[in-house]
Amino acid sequence: MIINKLWEDHHANILKHLESGNDIENFLRWTSVQTTMHAGGCDKRQFDALANNDNWSTWKKALKEDSFGNPILSNYCPETSYASIFHAYSLSQIRPTGDVSDIKSVFEFGGGYGSMCKLIHRLGFKGKYTIFDLPALTQLQEIYLSKVGVKTDNITLTDTLPKLDVDLFIAEWSISESPKELREKVFENIKFKDCIISFHSAYGEYNNLSYFKAFIESMPDYDWEIKQIEHSPMNYYLTTRSKNV
Repeated sequence: MIINKLWEDHHANILKHLESGNDIENFLRWTSVQTTMHAGGCDKRQFDALANNDNWSTWKKALKEDSFGNPILSNYCPETSYASIFHAYSLSQIRPTGDVSDIKSVFEFGGGYGSMCKLIHRLGFKGKYTIFDLPALTQLQEIYLSKVGVKTDNITLTDTLPKLDVDLFIAEWSISESPKELREKVFENIKFKDCIISFHSAYGEYNNLSYFKAFIESMPDYDWEIKQIEHSPMNYYLTTRSKNV
C-alpha cells in the first residue's frame, strides 16, 4: 500500500530508522515523524474546547503524556503534547464528553504512531481495535503502544486491508491523502455505525470536498455532517451516526 510519493519517502525514512535500531527513545523527534504525525504545535482553540468541556477531568486524565519517544509538550498544558490535544479534539467532534463506553470495535485507517489508539484506550475503551497502515508504521505502533502500557491483546496492527463491521471508523487526514482506488476498497471492506474523518479540501489532484459530498449522497442510511474546521478553514470534519442505531 503506497499512498503517494511524499508518504513513500516518509515511510522509507521511518523504516530506515527502525532497521538501524538507533534513537527509538526519541522517535517523536525524527523528521519524518515530526513532520507528519507529531507537530510542535496546534491551535489553542483545540485545547480551549477540551478544557471548557464539562468533562475536562476525563479528557485531562486521558491526555496525560508518556515520556517514551520524547514528545513535544504543550505550552497550554505541559502534562500533554500538541499531538494528543489534536487527536482528542478530533475525537470530541463525535464524542464530546470522551465517553467511549458503548464502543465495542474501532477501525482506524492510518494510525500514525498509535497516539489516537492510546487516547481511546485511556478513555476506557475495552473492545477490539484495528489499525490499517503502512508496514513501518505498524512496527512503530507496536513498539509505542507496548512502551506506554496499552495492552495489545485486542489490537490488530496490519498492512493488509481486512473486512470488518465496526462501531467506529476513524481516519485523520489519511484517507483524503489516498488514491481513490484505495478509498473505494476501504469503504467496500469496512462497514461502520459511527465515523470521524478529517480531510483536506484538496490534496494533489483530488478535490476532496467534492469527493466527500458525493460520498455522502451515495450513503443515505447515515446522518452525515461536514463541518469546516474553524481554525483551519481549508480542512473539514466529516462525521456520521448510522440511522439504524
